[in-house]
Amino acid sequence: VAISALYLGWRGGMARRIECKDLRVGDLVKVMCGQELPCDLFLVSSSDPEGIAYIETANLDGETDLKVRSCMAEIVARVGRTSGERPPSVPFTLQVEPPSNRIYTFQGSIVVDYEEIPVTSNNFLQQACYLRNTDWVWGMAVYTGHQTKVNLNRCRPGSKWAKV
Repeated sequence: VAISALYLGWRGGMARRIECKDLRVGDLVKVMCGQELPCDLFLVSSSDPEGIAYIETANLDGETDLKVRSCMAEIVARVGRTSGERPPSVPFTLQVEPPSNRIYTFQGSIVVDYEEIPVTSNNFLQQACYLRNTDWVWGMAVYTGHQTKVNLNRCRPGSKWAKV
């Protein structure tokens, strides 16, 4: 993702255009079909009435088959059908594991109406993937910048030595 790419964000109760490099943990971010995910996101809502989103993970694993991700049923039930103009106004608290390089795991919990519910990788959208076959999603930034799973997996090039 280009660090200067603009995304619609929701911060402080207001919509604003935010550059990828300026996204912060806790920001609500809208991603449109065909856009690359700017950071690691917890899926909050989707244009799909069932809360489904499709992502292409070719940049992560080389696979071109679309992966299905879904919003938490507890949020979908409270939100109902939305236009996507603004993020859903469902108060919740999200707790997630510390940043790690484990690409295929995501653990945490969400508290909605005093009920704690586990979240999994099925509710997680990773940076460097593309949103496909879904008009839009709203997600909450959980890992940004150098703390995304993709960035934590980047290997530093080793030193090269030559015998002369």
